[in-house]
Amino acid sequence: MTDVIRTVRNPKLILVACKNSERIAAIIASVLDACSYSTGINECRCDTEFCIATAGSAAQIPQNAIPDIVVFDGERELPETDLSRFRKLVGTYEYAGAKKSAAACSVLTYSYENEDADVSCRNITENEQLTAFEIVDSGILSRIRIDPRLYSVDEVLICMAVFTAMGVPIASVSSFFNLTSV
Repeated sequence: MTDVIRTVRNPKLILVACKNSERIAAIIASVLDACSYSTGINECRCDTEFCIATAGSAAQIPQNAIPDIVVFDGERELPETDLSRFRKLVGTYEYAGAKKSAAACSVLTYSYENEDADVSCRNITENEQLTAFEIVDSGILSRIRIDPRLYSVDEVLICMAVFTAMGVPIASVSSFFNLTSV
């Protein structure tokens, strides 16, 4: 049996420029891999559908990559990066919400403090073995249960916002994070 390598002409670039960007990029890649997409973190091959780069890395991003989503919380500098090149900005409600009216791109906000954000989190309950909370995305409620040793609420919230910006239904992504047994 011969392996067939798909050539992706224009991989989509997701630039992660927020607190814990390397960790967030790895989680986004894991979810995409679980959904059978090919990914590369700070590198791209000919079969990569999504290039996920972290700000400040020496990423090998092909010139044909389409700047699709930038995850930006306003706390980091983006050297040599023009935010207007990206189709979508995913950011904190406090930072990106202020940019919505003036932005040249589509803006999606997330927050675990403000329910006016596009993707928000509420009803967080925590103990050593389980963290349970609800994600609200455009009025759709998804209940999440995670092992706090694997993911934080913040990491899940940011990833949910990224996948919402990509057009992936929140229910599809929540199944990746939910514990199968408690």
